[in-house]
Amino acid sequence: MGGYLDNPHNFDQIAPYIILDQMNAAQEILMADKCFFYDACSFRKHVHIQKTENLFRFFNLQKGIVIITRGILMELASGSGYLNLEFIVYIKRMYMAGLKVLVIYEEDLFEVLSMCFSANEKINVLLSWAVKNVKRPTGTIERTLKEDKILLNEVIKNVAKDSRLYTRFFQKVRCNKEAGDDLGEELLAVCVHILANLPEKQQFKYIVLTEDKGAVGLIGKVRKDVSLYGKPDAFSAMTTNKLAQRLYEEKIIDKKEQVEEILSAGAAGMMVKIFASEKYDLEPKEKTMTCSELAEKIAASDAIHINF
Repeated sequence: MGGYLDNPHNFDQIAPYIILDQMNAAQEILMADKCFFYDACSFRKHVHIQKTENLFRFFNLQKGIVIITRGILMELASGSGYLNLEFIVYIKRMYMAGLKVLVIYEEDLFEVLSMCFSANEKINVLLSWAVKNVKRPTGTIERTLKEDKILLNEVIKNVAKDSRLYTRFFQKVRCNKEAGDDLGEELLAVCVHILANLPEKQQFKYIVLTEDKGAVGLIGKVRKDVSLYGKPDAFSAMTTNKLAQRLYEEKIIDKKEQVEEILSAGAAGMMVKIFASEKYDLEPKEKTMTCSELAEKIAASDAIHINF
């Protein structure tokens, strides 16, 4: 697996600060108002935010929980098989701020769905729909199914009726993880697509935190697919640029310098690319500017609306 482990060698160092139990995790997902799913790129960026208490306050005010899937944990521990110290510290900080942090196997979602749907066949059909809508022609999921004809048949063609399909599918796909692939974003999209079927009153309950424009595009595509059967507002994606604007709008931060610190956290350069509309734009478009310029626009009333 080229150094990819869904259970890093130093996993015990985050164990005191996370919820691991499958049943407890399922209940937390169902009870939360918001579920923030971390992509690896946003996690790595947020680790470098100096005043993380502002970010954690936003999560808490949303009555949210933080979810790290095993596919993302594999990316965070890639190469060495160990989680970096700053990752461990960040997870501990979330815990100390009163946030509930779940580390789940993607297949644990079967437990969540089984609390709402009694038939295994129904739950497995939801996985089938998600995989069909999410998989890309050159993606790891597609490659896995082409290589495993039995799994292809069970997931896509004649959907299996047993309770182990989620485990067979997600375990096999994670085993095919390769450097530079898009498996993390594919699996996150599958997860939120599945969860969109739950009977929820909350709009946009499931938020994928990502810096990857490809991941945002995939989430947007999947939302259109989900709209065909009525739940397009169940999930969305949010970049740190968008998150910084939300923090300012919620009055969690109130200074341009605070906005700029979030925008520039962990950045190699001081330039950012956003998809946004300014005051007199007729439609949103891609824009490039410095962190300072964007922070100034965010701090100015109604100067800019960031999509991602």
